[in-house]
Amino acid sequence: MKSTHFILIAITCLLLILSSCTGKSSVNILIMNEGKVTVKDKTVEVPVVEVRQWLEVSDTDSLFLYNEKNEPVAYHYNDDRTAITFLLPIAQENSQKNYTINAGDPGLLDNLFSFRQQKIRVSVK
Repeated sequence: MKSTHFILIAITCLLLILSSCTGKSSVNILIMNEGKVTVKDKTVEVPVVEVRQWLEVSDTDSLFLYNEKNEPVAYHYNDDRTAITFLLPIAQENSQKNYTINAGDPGLLDNLFSFRQQKIRVSVK
């Protein structure tokens, strides 16, 4: 009986922890290469309106872009500031890359343990 209560309490605590990590401070960028050739040094554009919608940030807030290795990636805005652009070094055929845009500069643990439900999908060819 005591072990059943302990398990229920542990599961409840775990669910509370996981649900608290789903804040709106970051969003995944899923870059999909659905083609049959490897793409190299491709410029990727992510609509700013979608980023701002998911992150609920203003035009003056700082954004930080990270690659799959959680390394910072340089990005720019296009001329009319409607998209964030950055260079995708390589995407193998029929593969997917996962980048993250954060509002603010999170620490490594903050970024790794954020269970992001928000995704922006971008196709490259």
